[in-house]
Amino acid sequence: MRRASATCRSSLARLCEAAIAELRDRQPFELRVEGDTVGTWDPDRLVQVISNLLGNAVQHGEPGATIRVVVCGTAPDVVTCEVTNVGTMPDGTAASLF
Repeated sequence: MRRASATCRSSLARLCEAAIAELRDRQPFELRVEGDTVGTWDPDRLVQVISNLLGNAVQHGEPGATIRVVVCGTAPDVVTCEVTNVGTMPDGTAASLF
């Protein structure tokens, strides 16, 4: 049975902090927060998405390199999250991903 979505107001920055805390022992992270990062969403699902992004950055990035996470809420009604790691994709990989 699929559970109903449980939306509430929460900070995307705080959700990113929680996801980073789970992986911090595997890789260094840098979190930058700009503006108001509060929105109405399903925090459990969003943490799952963020954890997947961060896990991919750890798994496929350069070992030991800092993973940067920028959460930006400076635009009206928009909050973004960018995850950047060091490393390169093997030739031909991007074509199958995008």
